[in-house]
Amino acid sequence: MRRLRPRSPTDTLTTADPKAPASVAPWVGPAVVLGALILRVAAGLHGSFFLDDFHSLHHARVQGLGGFLVELTRDNHPPLSFLLLRAVRACFGEGEFALRLPNIALGTWAVAIAWRLGRRLPGRASRVVGVSFFALSSLHLDLSTNLRMYALLALAVLGILDAALDLLEPLSWEEEHPWAGLRLALWTAAALLAQYHALHAVGILVLMLAFLHRIGGIEPGRLRAVLGALAVGALIALPWYAWGFPRQLANELAPGGSRISAAILAESLVHLILLRIDLLGPLRPIGLVAGIASVGLAGAGAFLLVLRARAHRSGLVLAWTLPAFGFALPLWAAAVAAVLPRAGFEWRYLAASIAPLALLAGASLAPGPWLGARRCVAGICLAAALGLDVATIADPGREDYRGASAYVAEHLSPGDGVLAMEWQPPFFPHGGGWAYYAALLGGTPDYRALEHTGDFELVEPEALRDIPRVFCILRSIPNGVPALRTLRARYPVEEKLRFGEGLWVLVFSGT
Repeated sequence: MRRLRPRSPTDTLTTADPKAPASVAPWVGPAVVLGALILRVAAGLHGSFFLDDFHSLHHARVQGLGGFLVELTRDNHPPLSFLLLRAVRACFGEGEFALRLPNIALGTWAVAIAWRLGRRLPGRASRVVGVSFFALSSLHLDLSTNLRMYALLALAVLGILDAALDLLEPLSWEEEHPWAGLRLALWTAAALLAQYHALHAVGILVLMLAFLHRIGGIEPGRLRAVLGALAVGALIALPWYAWGFPRQLANELAPGGSRISAAILAESLVHLILLRIDLLGPLRPIGLVAGIASVGLAGAGAFLLVLRARAHRSGLVLAWTLPAFGFALPLWAAAVAAVLPRAGFEWRYLAASIAPLALLAGASLAPGPWLGARRCVAGICLAAALGLDVATIADPGREDYRGASAYVAEHLSPGDGVLAMEWQPPFFPHGGGWAYYAALLGGTPDYRALEHTGDFELVEPEALRDIPRVFCILRSIPNGVPALRTLRARYPVEEKLRFGEGLWVLVFSGT
């Protein structure tokens, strides 16, 4: 990439310069990344898959690339994450940890890129704390250990931000990034082919760059380089957007979530660092305060970055793009979903904002008034995040399909019936959780698999005459569906056991 001006002996950097790298001991970065990897491996070894994971596995199992693409048009997501899962499944099989490998690797890679991006923050403490917030984010831990596309979304958008800053705001006049344009194009394509909320991220970036160009914060040549790379990335993704995306729009499949309110938006921002605070038990109030405080630290960090950039007349792109990705992006996504409910909105869709918000929280430790108090708040928030990660690793997950399946397999006798029902799009095969874990557990006695219709009626209700007990594995099924009414009319005894959020095992018997 062409330098803006010739190298000069006066082109030196000091620790007061916003472009000065936040230098730390060389072992700290690898230690943070290794810690992130250990947390993700531990969570991947313990937690259960949930219903959406089996949706991803369904796409990974479709025979042939053509069949895969056609089947995917019935869903709501681009193909890249499913292609990665297909490749891993083909190489390593369907073991739990093997299927989690792509997202564990992508999540750890994102922490490494965040560490690189953290060089731009004001000082060592900002870099270490900001990246630690990201590494300890229980939401990112969850996304890095399931089978969905959000870890890839978070990584790709972070890669976009890192490459764009290399093009727009190099850390020194001597430091050239000949591959930054290519990286930006590839990360853009990866983001657009990972999840459609990447469109929001790219749009926010373009709007922010237009604003900075308007106020004279970006040189035209550098802006053209960034826009050109974004355009190349969009061209790489264009075939899917020309063929698959219109077909998905036409299928009218509802998104995973679409309820919007100020409270839901605020809750989603807290979830970016501390998800499932309820796992802290009696310490839940501390976790809630820490979650709110982490968002407050991010706000303070955004304010301090802007002040510092204005004072030094440098670092302006970082000072505006981090808040744009951390705060404006969730607000924009919520506004779009309020107008177009099909766009969808929930905390997982905000995966691209986790790292920017975490880095902003680290930036709150820039020198200034009340630095001791800010350090204390940051320490409490990090301790709460670590405690929540430990609780998350110890917990089997929001939907404990493994535990529910193990219970049924343990108590199942020859001749018993098993009925698996989930409230989900009808084109996905039902009973995926039970089928997957029953195969892993092995040794399941001969049983009668009961089927249901799309209206949740038993296909063969007369078969119940010869079945002594029926085990129902239910996920988000209303209590009064026809199949349950039929079972209650046939069996006088009903036992209920809960396995996480919305997942139940009901046992119907005559005694």
